[in-house]
Amino acid sequence: MTAPAHNRRDVAVGLTPYAPGVEGKALAAPERWLTYYAVSPNRAVAALCHRLGRLPSGLAAVEAPDCAAAILGRVEGEREAVPLALVAFGLTVTEINLALDALRLGLTRKEAA
Repeated sequence: MTAPAHNRRDVAVGLTPYAPGVEGKALAAPERWLTYYAVSPNRAVAALCHRLGRLPSGLAAVEAPDCAAAILGRVEGEREAVPLALVAFGLTVTEINLALDALRLGLTRKEAA
């Protein structure tokens, strides 16, 4: 099932140095920037989880200055959750957290089956 056309949008995400695969890369490095075109919020968040190599249960979205949202997760060697990605535009904090909840629910249902 595809998302209604009115629910699709472009989403831009910048990965922080804590994200896997971009350690030590310059801010302008193409590996640090992701753009998803004409996707639903759930699809964009699922793709971001895949790129980060994380399950939705290990991530949360919070408000952040100068961007739409920050995606937080725990990394080895850090005591608290750190920002793994910054959503530049396309999604709100509420939409990201709802998508993470939907993905968690989907995983829970698959495990129960």
